Amino acid sequence: MAVVPSGQVGEGLTERDRQREETRRRVREVALDVIRRDGLGDARVDEMARVAGVSRGTVYFHYPTKEHVVAELLAEAEGRIAAALRELPRGAQLSGVLETFCDSFVQEWEREARLFPAVASVAVRAASSAQPSREQGSVLATLTGRFKLAAERGELTAAMRPAVIANVFLMNVLTTTLAWSSRPRLRLATVLEDAVHIFLDGARAPRR
Repeated sequence: MAVVPSGQVGEGLTERDRQREETRRRVREVALDVIRRDGLGDARVDEMARVAGVSRGTVYFHYPTKEHVVAELLAEAEGRIAAALRELPRGAQLSGVLETFCDSFVQEWEREARLFPAVASVAVRAASSAQPSREQGSVLATLTGRFKLAAERGELTAAMRPAVIANVFLMNVLTTTLAWSSRPRLRLATVLEDAVHIFLDGARAPRR
């Protein structure tokens, strides 16, 4: 049996490292609960620290701002969505690409209606940043590539840049989900299905 050196836990982690990660996990869970309950603007670090049983300084050590907590969760979700898109075959039709995106998006956020306003706020700020997160950039880049292929196949107009179309689509999904989160009476999948239909086909009836 291998002997773990004194002070080491698991694969190279010290007991102090393990305790730090456990504290970070607890701070994150509590912070997200407080944001769900109070909203991002009204959430208080003092409350997060009290419920987590740590000092304010410990909260700030792990997450410099409340937005950093949400941004971490958002980045993880975007990473999974991008991975699902990358698994599709190169020749996947655009309708299948958007269906995969929406399915993955629903899996991430349908149970987080109360948290999504904070997610949307952080996502918009990240989108307007000169240096978007790697995960956010990956989702946009993957969709841009898919829209480019769709345009080459004649599924989309070639008059618009694929990156612009991808940005418009992501903003449509974001705003649609934000509106849904205030009164989530319908399934998010149903709401996004309508949004995708309008995005692809428009709302205007065909001329006779």
